[in-house]
Parts: sequence; structure tokens; C-alpha cells
Amino acid sequence: EAHCFILSQKQNGNNLAAYVLKGDKAKVIDDFNGDGTLDIEDVNPEQVGVGMYILKRMEGVDRDIIEDIADDSLGEKSIELRLLQQKWRRALTKKINDSSEEFVIKELKKEGISFIDKGTLKRWTTETIKPRSDQHFFILLKFLSLEKEFNKISEAMKLIQKAHVEAGQKIGKLLKKEIDKMSTKNFSGEVQVDFNLLGEEFGTISAFKVETKITELLNIPRNWGGWGVKEIKNG
Repeated sequence: EAHCFILSQKQNGNNLAAYVLKGDKAKVIDDFNGDGTLDIEDVNPEQVGVGMYILKRMEGVDRDIIEDIADDSLGEKSIELRLLQQKWRRALTKKINDSSEEFVIKELKKEGISFIDKGTLKRWTTETIKPRSDQHFFILLKFLSLEKEFNKISEAMKLIQKAHVEAGQKIGKLLKKEIDKMSTKNFSGEVQVDFNLLGEEFGTISAFKVETKITELLNIPRNWGGWGVKEIKNG
């Protein structure tokens, strides 16, 4: 489920929409303290108001900018680290395909991962760097017959996580630096403001003016809640 924000920007005569997954923060630009200067903050979706600007990556939207920057900072070792990430994910995917989601959930629950469900499996096989708990990660790797590689894989995933956090911080600092140069006048009348922070290799981040909010949560493909916006067929 996700929060939906209808944007003032249009495409082919239709409004665009930005989505923020339930439980996630929205990165927005606004004059939060009323001093005539712009601020950038991570806020709960409920706090996003009409007239604020919500940030989304546009060019290069098919790639994860955080992952791109993280890999760039990790250098050559990113290849080995990502292969280890793929190793446990693919092993889990194979186990699911060879048996069933229901079987995998039942077995992992028996081993002590009580919260696991189909949503968890989907996140683990597509998005999650590693389960939050080392204990649960060990149970998972043991289930996948990878327990002998636990230390190696776990440490590799922690390096990836650290690089992702630093990448997010880098983006935040670059955005703040750009926004500190601007005032509310720079955004006056604009429905979209683009920021090219890291060169063409990493794409463009755009601030979109929020025109209205959908009050109820919507069921959408999970990847819609990441980067990019979607065209809405008006009417």
C-alpha cells in the first residue's frame, strides 16, 4: 500500500502522480520555518501538504541511484560483494521455485523467524540487502545450506549497507547545498524543478509541486514507491 500525491506537472495532458510506500518517509522541499528560504526534510507522508515539493529521481529512473553511488564508492570490490548478495537471494528464489512459498514460510517459521510471510520473501529476494537480525540471517542461510559462508556473506552485506547509508547521506548533502542557494522565489510558479547533482551518469532528481493528496492508501506495485512518477489518465 502507498500514499498517492497528484502533482501539478502534466504529461500528455494528464497529471502525474508520486507514490510513497506506507511506512516510508517522503523527501520534500518547502519553507518549513516561514523565513523565506527553502528547507529539505524527510517527513511522514501525512505531513506532505498541497504546494510542497516532493523529490523523485527521473532520468535514469530504471536504476537505483543509491545502489549506483554505493557501488561507485565501493570500487572494484563491489562486484564481489554484489555476487555474494546475489548468491543468497538466488538460492532463496530457487528454494521457493523448487518447493513453494508456503513451504519456505512454514520451515523458516519452525526455525524461529515467526514474522515471515509472502511479502517478506518478496522483499528478501528483490530488495533487502540482508535480514535485519543476524540471527534470522543465519537461520535463513542455514536453511539454504549456506551456513558455512555466513560470516563471509554477512560481513559483505554489512559493507553494502554501510555504502548505501553513505550514498543516501551524500545525496542529502548535495541537495541541501543546492537548495541553500535558492529561495522561495526560485520555486515561485514552478511545477517541476530539476537538480543534476552527480552528472549524467546518475540521472536527474526533480522536485514536483503537490497539487492534491489522495486520502486513502492505494494498492500499487511496490517499485512505484521508489524513484520516478506515474502518468494518471485524467477522467
